[in-house]
Amino acid sequence: MDSLPSSPYQEEIGAQWGLSLEIKLMTIGISKRKREQILERDGGHCRFCGSDTCLEVHHIISITESRQKGLPKQMANRQENLVTMCRPCHSLTYGNRKCWYWLAPEEANELHSIRVEREQLSKEREELKERYYGMWDTSSYITKKRKIDTKFKKLDQREEEIHSVAKQRLTERKDEIYRALSTDSPL
Repeated sequence: MDSLPSSPYQEEIGAQWGLSLEIKLMTIGISKRKREQILERDGGHCRFCGSDTCLEVHHIISITESRQKGLPKQMANRQENLVTMCRPCHSLTYGNRKCWYWLAPEEANELHSIRVEREQLSKEREELKERYYGMWDTSSYITKKRKIDTKFKKLDQREEEIHSVAKQRLTERKDEIYRALSTDSPL
């Protein structure tokens, strides 16, 4: 197998999972022809971020998961179960239960906004602690802290809602694929 270019982040992921980069990035059981068909079907772009570089083919239902369902390996390699992803997006799918890669673009943007707002609230909380350190007027501190905590709670709830929708979307897609693979009919 040719040596594949990688980023330090991907090497870190491989090491974290006890995998060599060569094994981790290897396309499992997908022929070169099938890979080219999937890349062509998806317009030569990552289906999640739109990148057109370092493209790989990802199993929506993993080989392991399909074996657990009693499906033969070749069924897991059908086009319905394969999707084009760039290497950075693909590397984030390993062990990630949040299903971020199944987010709609507006959901991904909202999650980014939530992270930015959470960082800002963390700074406000730290500034509040510094400002009121050693002071006796705690009612003002408590009121401001509660407001910040309430905002954090709302952000957490919204983030969980977004991930829940993405997970549901992925589950529905996997169910469609299971039905198609089980009946050996195309989607």
